[in-house]
Amino acid sequence: MRKSKYRKTMNKKYTVIATIIILAIAGGVYVWRKSTDFDKGWKTYRNDELGYSIKYPGDFTVKKIEITDYDRENNPRRVELEKESVSFKNRGRSLVFQVSVLDNPLELSPQEWVRWAWNDPLQNELIAGTLNDISISEMVAIATEGTQEETFGFLVYLVNGKKAFDFVGGGTPENRQEDELIFNKFVKSLRVD
Repeated sequence: MRKSKYRKTMNKKYTVIATIIILAIAGGVYVWRKSTDFDKGWKTYRNDELGYSIKYPGDFTVKKIEITDYDRENNPRRVELEKESVSFKNRGRSLVFQVSVLDNPLELSPQEWVRWAWNDPLQNELIAGTLNDISISEMVAIATEGTQEETFGFLVYLVNGKKAFDFVGGGTPENRQEDELIFNKFVKSLRVD
C-alpha cells in the first residue's frame, strides 16, 4: 500500500516537473520566434569604417546623400561634423528615413550637441523646445515629431561617445501608425561598435 502511495506522489512530481520543462521550452521558442520576426524581410546597412550598422525594410532603396552647396552655406559646422548621410526610401509610397553619422568630439549630451552642432539660434529655439528625452538601446537620445499639411515627420538625435546620429523619418498621415512603428524599429536597430 505504501509503495502505491509513494509511486502516485512521485508520478505527480514528475508530471509537474515535465509540465514545467515543456512550458519553459515552449515559452523560449515563442520568445525566440518573436525576436526573429523583427528581422523578417529586413536587410542590414553596415559601415565598418564608421563602426555602425542599422536594419531597414527589404523593400526600401538605399542611397548615400551628398552634402550640397545649400548645406555648406546654411550650416557649415554641421557639414564639418558630418561623416555620412544615408537615405532609405520605400518604393511603394512616400516613406523616407535618413540617418546621418556625425562627430561629437566634446562628447556632449543630445540636447547640448544639437545646440552646438546647429550653431543657429533660430533653429535651436525651434528644435530645443520640442525635443523629449528618450533612451534607445541603452543610448541617450532626444526625439520629436510633427505634422505639416500632408506630411508628418520624426526626428531623433542620439549620441554614443564621440559619435552622434541624426535620424529623420517622414511620410503621409494615412499610414502614420504603421510608418511610426517601422521608423521606431529602424532607429532601435542601430548597433554601434
